[in-house]
Order: sequence, then C-alpha cells, then structure tokens
Amino acid sequence: MPAPVDLKDRPLSSSSLNAFARSPLHYVEYIKSKRKQSPDMLLGSAVDCLILTPDRFDETFAISPKFNKATKLGKSGYADFSVKNKGKTFLPIDMFNKANMMRDSVVNNETASELLLKVTQTQKKIAFTDKKTGLPLTGFID
Repeated sequence: MPAPVDLKDRPLSSSSLNAFARSPLHYVEYIKSKRKQSPDMLLGSAVDCLILTPDRFDETFAISPKFNKATKLGKSGYADFSVKNKGKTFLPIDMFNKANMMRDSVVNNETASELLLKVTQTQKKIAFTDKKTGLPLTGFID
C-alpha cells in the first residue's frame, strides 16, 4: 500500500485530477512516477520557451546533434555532450529547426505579435484552495 499523500506538500493540478478521474490507482501512479516527455511535448516546450522566454532558452535546452550510439565515436560524443549539458533538456537539431519555424510563424503573424507585445508575465504560478471542495490546487498561466 502506498504512503498517503499530504495535499499541503503536493497540491492538485489539472493533470493529477485527470489521472484520478480515470481511477485512484492511476492517480497514485501519476504522483509516484516520473513522466516521460513525448516528442510533441518537447516540441511544445521548446516553442513556448522560444516565444515567451527566449532569454532562458540556452539555459533550459541543449541542441543535440545526431549521434550514432552504435559506434565508439558516437557513444563518446554523446557522453561528452551529456556531461557538458547536464541538467538541460536535449533538443534534437531537427526539432530545434522546426521549433524556430513555428516561433517565426507566430511572431510574424500580425495578430499574434500584437498580443505578445502586451504580455507582462509568463509562466505565472497560481495556487489556491477550491472553495467548494477545500482542496489545494496549483497551475500555471501562460
């Protein structure tokens, strides 16, 4: 039986509530496991960063060349790259190029660029207690 979760230490989010909606076991797995980022989620994170917080891109992401890990040279190159960029999210070069095209599409769109000029805060964390249930909730406003 898993240890109980103190909601004060781990407020609920939309994702955790979605897991619980499937079943209590799905919720327990959600809070216990480390979620692997899908390629689409990685691309979305890169585009989000390039548009909303471009000054943080280089500290968050490392653009990864292709390594042939079946060879000694490829394994060595990847190991060196990993050590040099520890703590960063690795973004394959082809995905970086796609993210830049998507960013360009957004910033070159007249309506989108006008909206972006009005942005004063990004990734603002909000935490509150649901009045109806009394549960602590947390989320981010982009």
